[in-house]
Amino acid sequence: MGKVVRFFKNVSILLFVVLLVLSYMELSDRSTTLVLYRDADGGHQFRVSVDTYFYASSAIVIFSNFILSMVVMQLQRLPMHRMEMPEVDFWRASPERKERLKDIFRVWIYGFAIMINVVVITCVGKIWFVNRGIGGKLSEYGWILFGFVLAFLLWFGFIFYRVRVRKEEYII
Repeated sequence: MGKVVRFFKNVSILLFVVLLVLSYMELSDRSTTLVLYRDADGGHQFRVSVDTYFYASSAIVIFSNFILSMVVMQLQRLPMHRMEMPEVDFWRASPERKERLKDIFRVWIYGFAIMINVVVITCVGKIWFVNRGIGGKLSEYGWILFGFVLAFLLWFGFIFYRVRVRKEEYII
């Protein structure tokens, strides 16, 4: 499962790079600043330069993925016998189960990286569409934020559910 999640994380980074480069190439030809959204009357709100758009979104993806990769590397060095969790006797019973628990946490962290990448991809695409004249409203950014918060809560709750499961053959 870890390889599948890492694959999707890498695909989300690749998709981000492709979308950012395409949008930057199209929007950099314009001499005006980028509009983040238009109000109900069609007025422009919150303008940024094309370079700020490019470097800020790139920095968010690079920094978040780097930090989460560092967390995964530190997880590899973490002694599992010091972690407190439900069903602790089950997870500490054998070296295989300890490694399985590390895999579960690794997948969990990579899942968070995927969520961050998808939110940034969505925002980059939204800004691109707003500046191409397709339209956009502030409420649409609220839906993006609501989706991220909902996904974050599900992601956070998943780890509590997963470490409580005692079946060793449970796949994930």
